[in-house]
Amino acid sequence: SFNGRVVKTAATTLLASETGALCLFNAAAGFTYTLPPAAAGLEFEFWVTVTATSVVHRIACTTGDFLVGTILHSTDGTFVTAPHDANGTTHLAWAGNGAETGGIKGDWVKVVGISGTKWQVTGYNQATGTEATPFKTS
Repeated sequence: SFNGRVVKTAATTLLASETGALCLFNAAAGFTYTLPPAAAGLEFEFWVTVTATSVVHRIACTTGDFLVGTILHSTDGTFVTAPHDANGTTHLAWAGNGAETGGIKGDWVKVVGISGTKWQVTGYNQATGTEATPFKTS
């Protein structure tokens, strides 16, 4: 822990009791953090400290939960902001591949429980190549 804050550094299923945790993607071989069942007021922050080079950095909802909200993407070379939206009905994961969908050192994502089935997502990602949404339906 850091000043009482839980810090995670490896694949795990997060617990509601760990609300407020800082979860670091700290390995080039990406891994998954699975969120606990959504509940209003729970929150987790995810920071990419090492760019994904094999497999993806992934934040996954538990069965029946979905992501809603917007990630801002900085596009490759032009530095024009491009928003990517999670729709709250089919998007159940964020996946940064170290290129087109983010997962690059310096990226961050925050999720806050807003109901028993929804996580509000915000963040900033970088991208290279042809930018694409980081939100997944599976």
